[in-house]
Amino acid sequence: MIIPPSIEALVRAAGFTQIRTLDWGEHVVLEHGAARLTLTAVPAHHAHDPALDAQLGRVNGYVLTWAGAAAPYTAYWTGDSVLFDGQTDPLAAVGPIDLLIPHMGAVGCDGAQGLRTMDADEAVALVARVQPRRVVPIHHATFGHYREPISALEQRAETAGWRGRLTVVPEGGAVRF
Repeated sequence: MIIPPSIEALVRAAGFTQIRTLDWGEHVVLEHGAARLTLTAVPAHHAHDPALDAQLGRVNGYVLTWAGAAAPYTAYWTGDSVLFDGQTDPLAAVGPIDLLIPHMGAVGCDGAQGLRTMDADEAVALVARVQPRRVVPIHHATFGHYREPISALEQRAETAGWRGRLTVVPEGGAVRF
């Protein structure tokens, strides 16, 4: 299990022992035959409010880059993050993003300062910055504390002109690219 250092004690207390922590900028390379996956931890922020962000603990986003027999493929998984300045800076070194995986649901309390995951407006802004080939939102249907349905992102993606790049996977479903 690869996790941010801030939650290591909690994960160990839950009984997990096969743990690898990655802090921002650190990476691990996993190889199997000719295939190679590089997983790099990048900054994420759980809230816009700095005090709430610190209280919730430092979290990671991840850049996953596959190389091997097929053409390289890069995914950016935002982690439990809101949109923030400098979010895309670490992505410049990896080149184009094939797949953006944003955490959605607008979790939190009222107002942008209370957000703990992106809302549709933030996701649209991130897509404009990253220009991914495909967007697969996650973290939007499994808990009762989500305040915004995924249809809000579908509507805003349509308005922004990239609805064709958006794939919403039904709960428990799968998608193959």
